[in-house]
Amino acid sequence: MNADTPPPEHLAAPGTEKPRRFRPKLRYELIGCGLHGHELLGTDAAALRPEDELFARESGGLRWYRCMRCDSWVALTPPDHPTRKYPPSREEITLPLRGKPLRNRYVLRLIAVDRLVHFLALGGLATVVFCHVNGASPELTDDEAFTLVMDVASTNIDLSTIAERLRLTTTTN
Repeated sequence: MNADTPPPEHLAAPGTEKPRRFRPKLRYELIGCGLHGHELLGTDAAALRPEDELFARESGGLRWYRCMRCDSWVALTPPDHPTRKYPPSREEITLPLRGKPLRNRYVLRLIAVDRLVHFLALGGLATVVFCHVNGASPELTDDEAFTLVMDVASTNIDLSTIAERLRLTTTTN
C-alpha cells in the first residue's frame, strides 16, 4: 500500500454483522462438525509458533483452536502429555471438504438413500401384489398382473383405486 491508495475497509468478524437476507443459509460445514466433530489442528502440540496463529492461539491459559471445516474457534486447555513439539506444517495438513463439494457430498448421499428406499418399498409392494394375486386367482394373466404393478408404481393413481381393482380382479377370476 502506498500513499495514493486508500486504506481497505474494515471487515466485520464473521457472525457479528446483520445477515444480508431474511432466510438463514444452511451451512453444511456445521452439519459435518455436528456429526463428526471439529477438525482441529495442533491439539497434541507442546508449543505454538507465530505462523500457527492462523489456526491456534494461546490466551489466558487456554488454547483457542480454529476448526478447519466450520471456521469456529474452540477453547481447550493445552495438552498435558503432548506428542509433538509443534503443530503440523502446511505441507502436512489435509483440509476437509467445505462449501459446494461438501454440499454435493451430502446431497448425493441423500439421493442414494432416497433411491434405496424407493427400490425396497416398490420391490416389496410388487412382491406382495404378485403373491396375493397369484394366490387368490392363479388364472390371472401376465398382462393383468403387469397392469396392477404399474398402477402401484405410478404416483398419479389413488391407493383406494388400486385396492378396488385388486379386489375386483381376485373376485371375478
